[in-house]
Amino acid sequence: MDISASLQANNEQLYALWSENSGLVVSLQTTLLDQILPNVVDELEIDPEDVKGAREWLQDVGSVFRMLKRHKFTSAFALETMRTTILWRLTNIPRQPPTSRPSDLIYCLAPPTSDTFGRPVLILRLASLNDSSDSTKGYLIYVIETLRGHLQDINSEMRTGEKRLILQYTLIVDMQDVSMRNINLDLLKWYIREIVPRFPGMLAAVFVINFSWTHASLWNLVKRILPEPALSKVLFPTMKGLHDVVPTSSLPQEYGGQLPKLKDVTNIVTIPDEPSSPSLDGRTVSHTDAHRPSPPANFAAAPRISPRSRYNPFFGYPISPHAPASGSSIPHLHHGRRRKRDLARTLTILWWKRWKTPLVFGLYLFLALCCVGARSQRWHWARLLTHPVFVRSHQLMNRLAKA
Repeated sequence: MDISASLQANNEQLYALWSENSGLVVSLQTTLLDQILPNVVDELEIDPEDVKGAREWLQDVGSVFRMLKRHKFTSAFALETMRTTILWRLTNIPRQPPTSRPSDLIYCLAPPTSDTFGRPVLILRLASLNDSSDSTKGYLIYVIETLRGHLQDINSEMRTGEKRLILQYTLIVDMQDVSMRNINLDLLKWYIREIVPRFPGMLAAVFVINFSWTHASLWNLVKRILPEPALSKVLFPTMKGLHDVVPTSSLPQEYGGQLPKLKDVTNIVTIPDEPSSPSLDGRTVSHTDAHRPSPPANFAAAPRISPRSRYNPFFGYPISPHAPASGSSIPHLHHGRRRKRDLARTLTILWWKRWKTPLVFGLYLFLALCCVGARSQRWHWARLLTHPVFVRSHQLMNRLAKA
């Protein structure tokens, strides 16, 4: 089976899954919007603008479907993952485009450019990747969120029943002038660990072009890291095989296409020189920015998390949100260590919550018994003092005392 036929079969299978599970997608989306998001907002006291951004993400049926597909359409697993992803997005998705980014690294060709299945086309030029710092990670998060929003925008502009939803991209990886210094395995591991679980299934196929025998050793390293589902999407087509899937009308001149050169085509993920600028060439800077005002900081303010919140990875200990630019999604301990006093406080609070009702009931019961006992004791002494034997004994003692 040639590449085009194989991708056609995969595409039909994807939309068959969508048809079978669209009702489940709507049900999960309703639960997330009506129950999970309000609970998270109450728990973390999220800023209204962040709530708006989270709601916009949850309204993306493509994201909900891809998350369900990743978890084999098990609603409970997908629900839990999306709930934790809400928290991840609050502290990692930038409100403004990053000021530092690799040049000419990723291109998203603007509509109506697409492959033969109607999917948008991405081009990744690995030769431009010379840095794996935190700024590059922040840039990649910005790009992947912009691409997610681009798919959502495309689908929202479709009229009901007009076309199939666009759920994925086709990625072309250009290996021209790539050397060992352009391949950072730590960055790739970070991407697989941090990004893929939050943005699953966005790529339908990865075409590696300009690949030569000098890149064989690089590929041997990379394929040991990639998970099996990702490996199955990596293809090494000839130029003719590429044109069978991505027509020349949707390719720049460098790849045998009819479009202008890559540097001259319209790029959806282009970042303006001034991050605060609302648009570039009449286009919105990013999908997220269209819904949020730009604050002074580049990243959303991290929500406050209680030491005993179920969202606290160090349950029982106070934490401080991490610096988003670090690329890690795990907050750190506020005092740098697990203090015994924090543990004792947490255990005391949990013990009190567990036994509060029986202890209070027991205390009231004890006080009631004491009151009853005191009244009974006073009545007993009153009867004893008026008893004839006690009276005669008292009189006898008085006579002896006078004698």
